[in-house]
Amino acid sequence: MALGRLLDLRGSRSGPAFVLIPSALVVVCTGDVLAPPDIHLGPLLVAAPAVTAAFAGPRLTTAISGLAVGALLFRTSPTTSRRCTS
Repeated sequence: MALGRLLDLRGSRSGPAFVLIPSALVVVCTGDVLAPPDIHLGPLLVAAPAVTAAFAGPRLTTAISGLAVGALLFRTSPTTSRRCTS
């Protein structure tokens, strides 16, 4: 196999715009700090790898999955979690 093809993260059907869709979804789900406390967008992080698998290869799907898991860990870390003070 050629090294260029081996390092290509995108599948044969994807373009650069398709890579931005799941990445933007992860950013939006992670950045819901401005949302009210009773609205949680964290469970939508599973949608990013699912959308990626529709048009990308296994390596890009793995990369987006890792990004989603990292975002979930970032959201649940003690320094970034929102606490309800009543």
